[in-house]
Amino acid sequence: MQIKLLATVTIPSEIINLTRSKPPEKLLLALLASTPDGKYTRACWALGISKAGYRKLRQRLIKKEFLTDVNGHAHIHIPGYAFKHSPVGGSFVPILSVPKKGEKVSTQLPISTPSTGHQPLMIPSELLSCKHLSASAKLLLAVYAADPGAPNNQVQEVIGISRSGLKKLKGSLLAKRVLIETEQGYTVRLPGFVHMQGHFVTELQALNSGHKVSSPTPKLTPARMIASKLKKSLSIMRRKRDTTPNCLLCSVSRAIQEVENQSPEGPDRDAVLAKLRRLEDFYFVWNHIFENVPRIHEQDFMKMFATATPKQLATIREKAEAKKLAGIPPTKLLGCFGDGKQVDAEIAIVAAA
Repeated sequence: MQIKLLATVTIPSEIINLTRSKPPEKLLLALLASTPDGKYTRACWALGISKAGYRKLRQRLIKKEFLTDVNGHAHIHIPGYAFKHSPVGGSFVPILSVPKKGEKVSTQLPISTPSTGHQPLMIPSELLSCKHLSASAKLLLAVYAADPGAPNNQVQEVIGISRSGLKKLKGSLLAKRVLIETEQGYTVRLPGFVHMQGHFVTELQALNSGHKVSSPTPKLTPARMIASKLKKSLSIMRRKRDTTPNCLLCSVSRAIQEVENQSPEGPDRDAVLAKLRRLEDFYFVWNHIFENVPRIHEQDFMKMFATATPKQLATIREKAEAKKLAGIPPTKLLGCFGDGKQVDAEIAIVAAA
């Protein structure tokens, strides 16, 4: 399955050299320069922010006079430059002289324009599309993707952070394994992608080309985010009449796999996994009742099931799965309770509280 990616964006040197802007501001200015009337969803994805956060960031740029908004169309203002729009995004041209009131701004380049500051910084689509990385992290990783041996002072100036801030950011990215130290400096590793020969390729493409993928894929997705997404999904599924307990069980099992494969290790991950596994036991037993108890007795079992403790549910599941592994089919109508109705032996454990 092809992974959906955002288009590559290049941050012009005029934006890189801004001294009064932070990394999210630089990245948003670059995105608006490439698509002045583009949808906010692209910027939200690239910056990892909400719609409200996008509006707040845009207002901050307007307050700093880097941006004006005319009927939803972004006009970028960089001191000493005029932005020239074009179908492919536009470019900055130097202003030859300070225009007087009523005069038009010259957009002609001088015969010789000295190169000052840093070069444009390209953020590849694979990096720009990577969720759960901050704008500062994406700029830093883009610098090392272009120049593995970039000195610290250069990285500081491009990103616009202090020496201590750079040290903290690099330490965080090294811990997440998206930044990897090499003999040449640093290389970048993204979920599903490997950086080789100056560009990103999928893990499969790297293996097929004979490249040894030594570093494991980074785990960046917060476990709580996966759990929150599951909660919304289950809420929708429960409202549908044709949803079976097995559908709910499969959704929880998939979420557990996502957390195990995509979430970084730590207390948050452990807490979410423990909660999801209890939920998985709950839906497993519910599905076990649904599939093995006659409909005439189902409501009686559901009353016992509703009062079961997590430990009891785990015990029922353990016994049922042990039978399945042994090749023994679920045994129906073995025990007795109440007014003599026969019940499944595993479910009867619930009543032993």
